[in-house]
Amino acid sequence: MYNVCMMYIYRAVHIASMNGYLATLNTLAVHRANMFATGPDNMTPFHFTAMNGHENALVELLHLLKTAPGQSRYRGVLDIVRESDGSTALHIVARKGDYMCVRRLLKAGANVHVRMRYSIYSVYAYI
Repeated sequence: MYNVCMMYIYRAVHIASMNGYLATLNTLAVHRANMFATGPDNMTPFHFTAMNGHENALVELLHLLKTAPGQSRYRGVLDIVRESDGSTALHIVARKGDYMCVRRLLKAGANVHVRMRYSIYSVYAYI
């Protein structure tokens, strides 16, 4: 269930979220794959959907987050920061100007006070 890409090893959930494959995300969830695993550079599937603008995949991941067994275990997954620049999925969609995704992430409980590395600004700078 791994794919080698650009010298890193991505999980199937990362590939599906990068490309917005809803059916694959649902199949992985049914087979109890770790839907919120971190990959290269500490990136989650939320980062990948945010970077590539797949709103439907983001909605699906947020739904899976809400209905995941052991939900409290995944409480901070929306606030995981990417190692290279310290951005969360919320920073990425706000920077791109995708306000529907910003709204969905805020409604799901993303933290607006997380600051990016090397920046004095939180996500408010982009909104």
